[in-house]
Amino acid sequence: ALAARLGGIAAAYGKPVVESELLQLYRGLLVDEQESVRVNALKKTAPVCKNVEVSTRVALLKDCFAVCTRDKAWRVRIAAAESLAEVAEGCKEGGQPLDADMRVPLEQMYLALQSDHETEVRIAAASRGAEVATALGAAFGKAHVFPVVSRLAMDANSVSRVELSTVVMQLAAPLGKADALELVLPCLSALADDELSNVRLAVLLQLGPFVRVVGLDGETQESVLLPLIVRLGGDKNWRVRHVILQLLPQLSAELGPSGFSKHFSAVVEHLASDACALVREDWIKVMAEIASTPGYGQPWAEETLLSTVLALGDHKSYLMRAVILQFIIGLAGTLSSNVLETKLLPAALEMASDRVPNLRIVAVRALSAATPFVAAAMTREKILPKLQALLADSDVDVKFEADAALESDNLKAFS
Repeated sequence: ALAARLGGIAAAYGKPVVESELLQLYRGLLVDEQESVRVNALKKTAPVCKNVEVSTRVALLKDCFAVCTRDKAWRVRIAAAESLAEVAEGCKEGGQPLDADMRVPLEQMYLALQSDHETEVRIAAASRGAEVATALGAAFGKAHVFPVVSRLAMDANSVSRVELSTVVMQLAAPLGKADALELVLPCLSALADDELSNVRLAVLLQLGPFVRVVGLDGETQESVLLPLIVRLGGDKNWRVRHVILQLLPQLSAELGPSGFSKHFSAVVEHLASDACALVREDWIKVMAEIASTPGYGQPWAEETLLSTVLALGDHKSYLMRAVILQFIIGLAGTLSSNVLETKLLPAALEMASDRVPNLRIVAVRALSAATPFVAAAMTREKILPKLQALLADSDVDVKFEADAALESDNLKAFS
C-alpha cells in the first residue's frame, strides 16, 4: 500500500521532503523481497523523479531504475517497460528535451527491455513504443523503436499484433511527417489488407491521427494514401467501410469541396445504399456533419447528395427507400424549402401510405421534421391531412407516431 502511494506523497510534499526523507524509503521498496512491492514502487518512479533535483534524477536512473530493468522477476521488468516513457517525461525540466546524462541511460534501458529473453517483456516494451519515441526523441524512435515494433506487427506469428499495429500508426506523430510517409505508410498499406480483421481495424482507426500528421497535399498522399482510403471505402467488411465513413468529415475538411468530390464522390454514393443498416444510418449523420463544414452547406448537399438519395425512391427494398426519409430528418435544416417541397416531401407523403408499417413510422417523423422548413401552405394542405389520416392507421405504432407528431411543437400550431 505504501509503495502504491509513493507518487501521491511525492507530489504533495515536494522536493525538500522527497530528497530528505522519501528517497531512502523509495530505494528500499525497489529492493523489497516482495515482487508486488517492487512493481508498485517502480510504477511511481516518474513522480519521484519529477520532485527531486536534476542531479538526483541521474543517480536514481542509474542506481535504481536501471537495476529494475534487469530484475530477476519478469513482472518487474514489464513494469519497467511500461513506466519508462513516463519516467523520461518526469525527468524533463520545464518541458525541455532530456540531456545526455539522462537520455542515454534511458535509451540503453529501453534497448535492453526490447531484447529481453521473455516475450511478455519485449511486447510490453514495444507496446509503449510511441510514448518512448515521444519522450526520447524522433531520432531514437526512427532508429530503434520503429524497426522493432513494425517487425512484430507485420509478423503473422507475433502475439499482440492488434495492439502493436496500433502502435505502428501512433509512431507517425513522434516521427514527423517525412518519416511517417517513408516508414509508416508502407506498413499501413500492408496491414490494411491483413488477413485478421482486428488488425485491419486497429490500423484504420488510427487513420485520422495519421492524416493529421502527414496531411493530404503531397504526391505520396495523392498517389498512395488517398487511393487506399477510397478502396477501403468499398471493402467487403462492413466494419472497414464504417471506419472509412467516420473518417469522411475530416477528409472533407482537409480536401475542400472540389478535392473531396474528386476523390470520394463514388464512396459517398455507394455508402448511402450500403447493405449494412448501421452504415446507412451513420451515412446520414456524417453527411449532415460535412454539410455543416465551411465551404459545403446547402449547395454541396443538393448538388452532390440529392440525386443519390432520390435514386433510392424506386428501390424494391423499403430499407433503402427509408434512406430518403432519414435524409429529410437529418438534413431538412440544410436544404432549401424548394427542394424539400418539390423533391423530397412528395416521396415522403407517398411512403406515409406504404404497406410496410415501419416505413410509415419513419415517414411520419420525416414529415414532422420538414415542417419548420417548408411553406405553411404545404403543411396545411399536404402534411397535416396526411398525419391526421394516419391517426386511423391499422398499426398502433403508426397511430402513436402520428399523434406524437401532431402534438409536437412543429405541428401543434396547425392542429
